Amino acid sequence: MKFFAQILSLIFLTVTLPAVADELDDLKKKFRERAPALSKLRAAGKLGETDKGYIAPVKGAALTAAETQLMQAENRDRRAGYRIISKRRSIPEQKVGQLAGAKKIQSAKPGEWVQQGGAWKKK
Repeated sequence: MKFFAQILSLIFLTVTLPAVADELDDLKKKFRERAPALSKLRAAGKLGETDKGYIAPVKGAALTAAETQLMQAENRDRRAGYRIISKRRSIPEQKVGQLAGAKKIQSAKPGEWVQQGGAWKKK
């Protein structure tokens, strides 16, 4: 019985690992495709990085419907990526987001907006 369980787990890993790798590759491709448009919105002061690992409209910024959809797609894909990393590393998804947010804030360009502790500030 134990041998059978080990065989099943190996089969499961063989089937699921490539699927997870493909999913991450798909997410990375989407991030690259959206990057130029998001960079423009950050430079315009409409979007900023948050300490939770997501992008959000900077206080008082009005987004068009297309800009809102772009932001929502980015955040949805970030959440999916955080979920995958969370499962792989056995750490809470929220913690993955916070670590990613800290990294994104650190790499934000001068003049871009970042949100830490709920307060927006220009970097």
